[in-house]
Amino acid sequence: APQMQRLLSCRIDQAVFPLDIMQALVTRAGNLQIYTKTNRNRLLCIACAAIRKYYIDHKKEELELVLEPERKDRSYQWGRLLAVMEKIERDTYDPDEKREPNAIRMQSVFVKRPGYAFMVIMEQLKNAYYPRLHVGLRTKYERLISEIMEQLHLSLEDPEDYGKPLTESYLPGYYLQKSALYTKKENEETEEHTDEV
Repeated sequence: APQMQRLLSCRIDQAVFPLDIMQALVTRAGNLQIYTKTNRNRLLCIACAAIRKYYIDHKKEELELVLEPERKDRSYQWGRLLAVMEKIERDTYDPDEKREPNAIRMQSVFVKRPGYAFMVIMEQLKNAYYPRLHVGLRTKYERLISEIMEQLHLSLEDPEDYGKPLTESYLPGYYLQKSALYTKKENEETEEHTDEV
């Protein structure tokens, strides 16, 4: 396929990463609810790798492979918020729950109107899901959301930019924040189990 040849050219001939391929992957990853969990993770991983390579080639900017909580990038910080809101709702689900969290169902709106979508999702979380969380966990999430909001406001060059559509860098922010949340939970569960032994 022509796309494959272009990607090989990037690898072998050290050509710059094509903008249209990066944008196509970002568009696909902008509707996660249509994919299975395995395909979703694979797509996110590939899209983030493409964004990273594109940034290196075109912007001479390095996107780290680990979460950068203080990264001065409005879209990246919004992506982090999306991951936290998704995790809050998932934490209240039974193990066999098939529903998608509101954060994922509203992802395409979130990308176009982050300020509006954030208010809608947070209202749903506070009314329906916060009451089901353990007090300590709720406090932890509220603190994390406050920290991200602070970083988001520090990233704004102009206050008018707050609710503008997001750039592709929201995806690495989302993906890395989500990975960090799940890694932390697994570590906490391992420590609890070790304490019991």
